[in-house]
Amino acid sequence: MREMNTRKIIVTMTDGTVFRGSINIGSSRRISDYFRRNESMFVLFNATLDHGADKEVYFLNTRHILWVKPDEQIEACQSDDILAIGIECEAEED
Repeated sequence: MREMNTRKIIVTMTDGTVFRGSINIGSSRRISDYFRRNESMFVLFNATLDHGADKEVYFLNTRHILWVKPDEQIEACQSDDILAIGIECEAEED
């Protein structure tokens, strides 16, 4: 059995729907490497739709993704691992 290499992400779809959940990036080093594959669908698990409480599994079509970013805001601001169209990182307030 393969070992899972999971990452928490936030996915915004072209219709404005926001998903928060986990993906298994497998042998990829970075989230962006995972999405550069020529896969048309991916599985998002332990996921919530917008700010819902229920954890679900979603099969999402990559053609309808507006942007994807890591769920950890601090890491996202310091990382090259953002696959996005227009993401702004805000400075952490004390």
